[in-house]
Amino acid sequence: LPTNAIAGDQMLFGSLVYRYRLTRDDFFGALSMPLYAGFSLESGDTWYEEYQHNLQSADFIFAGSAYLSADTVLGPVYLAVGTADGGYHSVYFSLGQSF
Repeated sequence: LPTNAIAGDQMLFGSLVYRYRLTRDDFFGALSMPLYAGFSLESGDTWYEEYQHNLQSADFIFAGSAYLSADTVLGPVYLAVGTADGGYHSVYFSLGQSF
């Protein structure tokens, strides 16, 4: 979701992530970089405490993603696509460590 698409001082979030190693150490020939594929399924909601929110009335947002990744000499490389309720779609690219 875009930054600040949802807000609140209370949050409930859960995710299920699976990763599968596609290659051992021979991705890109002589370079030693294992290649992975995976997916995630996610759901969550935020709310403000003063609204007396309860889980039965929660408007949980459901989302999912699929990705390819490799361990490189520059750090991990990720290429992912994701989608979420409300028609949100994203493409992600990441190189190196996240801080």
